[in-house]
Amino acid sequence: MNIMIIGDDHGASIFDKAYSQAKEKCASIDAIIHTGDSERVDDDYYQDICGHPIHMVRGNNDFNGTPQFLDLRIGGKNIFVTHGHRYGVYMGVQTLYYAGLEHGADIIIYGHTHRADHLKGKEAEIINPGSLSGVRSGCCSYAILSIEEDGSVSVNFHQVDKNH
Repeated sequence: MNIMIIGDDHGASIFDKAYSQAKEKCASIDAIIHTGDSERVDDDYYQDICGHPIHMVRGNNDFNGTPQFLDLRIGGKNIFVTHGHRYGVYMGVQTLYYAGLEHGADIIIYGHTHRADHLKGKEAEIINPGSLSGVRSGCCSYAILSIEEDGSVSVNFHQVDKNH
């Protein structure tokens, strides 16, 4: 199972290119998780491009009814998704990590910092896809989370080639 993780696109219309490139790298994208700060009213923009629902949380620049966090079960893994701004992630991810554990998470996914990161804790893994817009980070990035049938997990980060 391949999950495309995006976030912090801040209204940039680059998802179509990122999704196309992700499909070239993977045989299929089975789910999409958005960590917030899309600055869009709803998720129709993403669904129109990829053809299936997207799991989204609200970021500090989103002013819609999107939830603050999600507890998902995908590929046999419990996944906690939040934007991260309420957990002080600029100062570190310890508070976020323990919040994820309280939610029973095997995988914790967040955004907000615009920095791609993957940390393996004793009880859970933490993933930040970076920023799809490239604002502050300078590169337009996303992550592909692969969950194998045996439960093993891998994360690969990719930059969007805007000229592709």
